[in-house]
Amino acid sequence: MAPVKITETHMDSRNQGPQNGGIDNGLGSYTYPVYKNLDPSTLTEGKVVKFNLVLTANALETVNVPVLAYRSRKAGPTVGITCAIHGNEINGIPVIQKLFEDINNNSLELLSGTVIGVPVVNVPGFLASIRQFDDESKQDLNRLMPGKQTGAAPEQYAHAIFNKIVSSFDYVIDLHTASAGRQNSLYVRADMSHPTIGGLARLMQPQVLVHIATKGSLRGCAQSQGIHALTVEIGNPSVFQPNFINATYAGIRRVIASIGLTSEYEPTPSIIESIRKITPEGTAVCTRSFWVYSKLGGILKVFKKPAERVHPRELIGEIQTIFGDPVEKIYAPDFETVVVGIEANPVAKSGNRVVSVS
Repeated sequence: MAPVKITETHMDSRNQGPQNGGIDNGLGSYTYPVYKNLDPSTLTEGKVVKFNLVLTANALETVNVPVLAYRSRKAGPTVGITCAIHGNEINGIPVIQKLFEDINNNSLELLSGTVIGVPVVNVPGFLASIRQFDDESKQDLNRLMPGKQTGAAPEQYAHAIFNKIVSSFDYVIDLHTASAGRQNSLYVRADMSHPTIGGLARLMQPQVLVHIATKGSLRGCAQSQGIHALTVEIGNPSVFQPNFINATYAGIRRVIASIGLTSEYEPTPSIIESIRKITPEGTAVCTRSFWVYSKLGGILKVFKKPAERVHPRELIGEIQTIFGDPVEKIYAPDFETVVVGIEANPVAKSGNRVVSVS
């Protein structure tokens, strides 16, 4: 295998120009500039730009996040789409890639405003394929927002993410998946009491829509600063799921059209088919979500799938001994629910999560 070749140039003091860039891996050479700051008003108009943004510095290198951006020639709001604040939650990456690919090849015309995509927010976690910031701290960046400028390493990183990137948005759609060992439906978490946010959440047309707030989350902190924010959970971790990816892309297209950035969205037949497959019953709108836990440990069997409707007191799971004998039956609550996510690891401890319902 040919060695990786990295070419370097320097960034000027006005934040215009590359610092490092070319990577030749045998498939061609690409050069991406590195910027110290993100200011949507200074982006080149009418062109997709791809660059790295410096967040923090270590002894020998900087930690940079990848950014794609397009600024139209007509003024308008800035919509940000972020992904992988948990490093192993990657289903949103091809959603962002497709959006900017369509802008770049003129199959999507941005009439006004700016769209900014950050396909990987948590770079250290992404490189280690873990949810947390790193193995040492075990910190969840989505519980540290807006971070601390003089805090521990994860807090400083969260501060840089929020203040260098998120604070420049008028709208933000934060893309997630289930955590390791679990499976999710396609669902949206949003403040449904907010007229604008609630309307945008419905336009995503997920399998499940939950009214919920999360303290310390990117979404919660963004909303507290007047940024309209949604969290979109796109299926399972560490995989690409085409139907969920297509449905999420379609939802984002509907959202940015409603904001006025594009004309009305008309999905292609393949995307229509993806939507039909995952939302045959439409969206279940819920006011809360919670986990049902086991009492005992053992071998877990879950009898429900994500997005499946559940009747009151319906059998949803079972704990067995290692010999296959049932020792605990697990039932749904006393009211109608829908499955948001399930535990996928069959090896259960006492008090293990079984099914998340709304």
